[in-house]
Amino acid sequence: MNLTNLIEKLRNCHDYESYTNTLLGGQYLKPKFGKQNDQAHTPIHPVKPADPNTLSRNEWRIYDLISRHFLACCSKDAIGIES
Repeated sequence: MNLTNLIEKLRNCHDYESYTNTLLGGQYLKPKFGKQNDQAHTPIHPVKPADPNTLSRNEWRIYDLISRHFLACCSKDAIGIES
């Protein structure tokens, strides 16, 4: 599966344009694979850009969650701080 192609498509969505430019500009990392293969389907991911003005509020929230999770999978690991 060509993940950079999916990122390129998301570049056309205003909410993700800046971050997708960062990924495509050299920050893209191939998602990690776990130690075990459970033979599950590929992760849920967006297949095309969406316009929040054409979706209901809940539809947009689901699309946004899926898109952000997908982009996070193609990014550097987050660094947490414990206080």
